[in-house]
Amino acid sequence: MPKPWNKSVATNEFASYGLFYNRELYKTQTYPEQVYDVAPIDLWYVSQDYGRVDRSGNAVIVNPNFVVPLQSSANEDLHIMNFVADAFNDLRTYMAEAAFQNRIETEDTQYGDLQPVRGWISASAEFEQYMKTAYDAFFEGFMADKAIDSKVTNFSSFLRVFVSFIERITPKFVFTQTAFVSSRYGTPLSTGLMLDLSNERSDDDKIKYDKFITDKNFTFFTKAAQQFGFLVDKNAPWRIVADLGSVAMQNYMRRYDLSLDNVFQLAYSPTYKSDIEALKVYLVDFYNAYASNRPEVRVINMDTSRNTTLSTVTHKRVLVDEISPLEFDELYWLKYYSFIRGKEMSRPWRQTTFDRLIKTASQIYKFQNYAKALAYINRRVRRKEFKFLPLTNETQDGNIVFDFLDSSTTQLFRMF
Repeated sequence: MPKPWNKSVATNEFASYGLFYNRELYKTQTYPEQVYDVAPIDLWYVSQDYGRVDRSGNAVIVNPNFVVPLQSSANEDLHIMNFVADAFNDLRTYMAEAAFQNRIETEDTQYGDLQPVRGWISASAEFEQYMKTAYDAFFEGFMADKAIDSKVTNFSSFLRVFVSFIERITPKFVFTQTAFVSSRYGTPLSTGLMLDLSNERSDDDKIKYDKFITDKNFTFFTKAAQQFGFLVDKNAPWRIVADLGSVAMQNYMRRYDLSLDNVFQLAYSPTYKSDIEALKVYLVDFYNAYASNRPEVRVINMDTSRNTTLSTVTHKRVLVDEISPLEFDELYWLKYYSFIRGKEMSRPWRQTTFDRLIKTASQIYKFQNYAKALAYINRRVRRKEFKFLPLTNETQDGNIVFDFLDSSTTQLFRMF
């Protein structure tokens, strides 16, 4: 039987043209917002940063003190923001009563007995897992080059070499939690504002249409969800998202002294404030893991004019317990961090622009303090355009793939 004219059947396995055509079909015909009484939220093309950044544009993560368990027979370890839990419990009760009163279908429906399968996912835990993959790429890909390997004799030289690694992987891949939170590698579930009612693949448009959009209770459910402060995710119609701007959700927020004005100050934390400390930890971990796997390095001194070996020196790579604040002070880390963030954000700075940024940050540090210098750097680096769309073909079999073959990135500014 031929598919309906308005039904997208795309998955990420489609070729480029077919994927583009079907995604447009889904956006305009399969789930046309004007057909339904309640407009969905579009986390792919419109609201990618929803809940991931505060009203000033800072990347944020959830304060765990505001996270509570949510009962679900589909997931016994499910958690969500406290006010979202209250709203969902009321929505679930409402749907159960509607079923009891025969106002909705109770058979062959995805929107009857609401038992979420996924809720809040810790962005910090997710980032830690991502960094393990990044280390594998660093060790097995980048450092496999013997010429690069020979440059790492200690932690200081490692930091210089690592800059080249950053230049190679960014902006396609990121290295700070601030960039990760808003990237395609982070999940919107880390916001604590969303619940998944199914485990379906969000790249499969056929499943969305057959199981959810054409569900007999779909329209009733979207209206009910809105009544309790939720919107349905257009590109994953089994996901409901707390609408912080709705009166209904704000009523639930008020129970915890939260409002649209203060929710990101009280229930979330800006990631840039902890980026440098986390950066230090990961750099030490990377170096120590590498030095443990390859404890010695042979450095060959060459007479370049005659292309002959003058001497060979074997260096023992000494592990680092902690970073010396005398050798690497706060100004050093402000510069190192600025470099990484600028590369992650693909900032089109010339060297003079980068040097001017560091000079100004140094003056703020000298005459004010470290926190204000860091805040200045964050303001200069962040921008609204930094948005990675999910569900691109950047992974294979669910694993991140780092490609080091293309080293043609234009290097507009350098660290050293």
